[in-house]
Amino acid sequence: MTGLHLVTMPKWGLSMEEGTLVAWHRQQGETVAAGEDLIDVETTKITNTIEASASGVVRRVLVAPGTTAKCGTPLAVIGPADASDADIDRLVAERPDIGTQSGITSIAAAEPSTIDVASNHGGTTRIRYLDTGSGDETIVLIHGFGGDLESWMFNQPAWSRQHRVIALDLPGHGASGKAVGDGSASWLATVLGNLLDAIAPGPVHLVAHSFGAIVARHVAQADPGRVRSFTALAPADLGRVSQAYIEGFLGARRRSELMSATAMLFADKTLATRDMAEALLRYKRLDGVMPALAAIDAANFHVDRADSSATAWWRGIGASALLIRGGQDEVVTADEAIWSDADTAAAGFETLDIATAGHMPHLEAADTINARVAAHVGQHSAAAPGNAA
Repeated sequence: MTGLHLVTMPKWGLSMEEGTLVAWHRQQGETVAAGEDLIDVETTKITNTIEASASGVVRRVLVAPGTTAKCGTPLAVIGPADASDADIDRLVAERPDIGTQSGITSIAAAEPSTIDVASNHGGTTRIRYLDTGSGDETIVLIHGFGGDLESWMFNQPAWSRQHRVIALDLPGHGASGKAVGDGSASWLATVLGNLLDAIAPGPVHLVAHSFGAIVARHVAQADPGRVRSFTALAPADLGRVSQAYIEGFLGARRRSELMSATAMLFADKTLATRDMAEALLRYKRLDGVMPALAAIDAANFHVDRADSSATAWWRGIGASALLIRGGQDEVVTADEAIWSDADTAAAGFETLDIATAGHMPHLEAADTINARVAAHVGQHSAAAPGNAA
């Protein structure tokens, strides 16, 4: 069976149990290169593409479009043209490498944990987090306004292959406690810092999205030695946040209204699904959610320009920073000054523009993001040349 590779249904996020095949990009008998698009799969949250795990011929297609398959189900076999049918039969029967190409093993074996951590106004706050992978470097994932740890469903499995990766629900979000103090990013950052003190006290790599990037910045400002590198995706403090989006998200009472708001998150509007809207409506109906979100909105989003203190901080952080944005972002209108070639060169940080993505580039261009962030983390790891061990 040398050279044969089994493609299986991946597990993107904790709640995914199955996926529906939408279309094959390569048919049986056609050649494919590793990393090329192979299959479009629709889940209850979002549609994504499975890439080929190896180069070769698509020797056998096992599941037809329109079929719903459980996570881990064999979907196709890729391999050399001269591999025997008997070898392919044995591979499918034995399924020796299920999940290795998708990170299913790492995520499927993990269960979220909860911990009570101190807040900066006395008392404690419950935080839910998902801790996967292992290694000398730790990546901490911080979602945006209204999100949760499953916002990283397409990213955490990939990064967990080489590193320890911790995704969390910010206060007021997901299954974490709904107390948010005054709603400020600094209040949430104190809770996040206390969480890291408890579960990941050494230097970490922060990867944060939108409002989460504001929270992460406050963590880094409070304790610069805690942060080995910082990746910000569509950072909300380096541009103007759309009040139409915030008001639409907070004010939506029906699925159709919420679908209109969530469509602003994506360049590809079909990604704003009915199931996504239903899940968000259920979340918004939980006790304490709407007051928490309203407090965060009032404390952070009522400005009409980039935060000047944030801009100054980013200009001083240097090469440890990577800023990523989608070219079709309708939620945060970026401050073009800080993204200019001259400004980034002077500051020393890196930028990545993904022209085909909206406000959620880590979902719409997951493979590009996964590779670029992995490289950035590697450049700033303790073992990288020139860095302290």
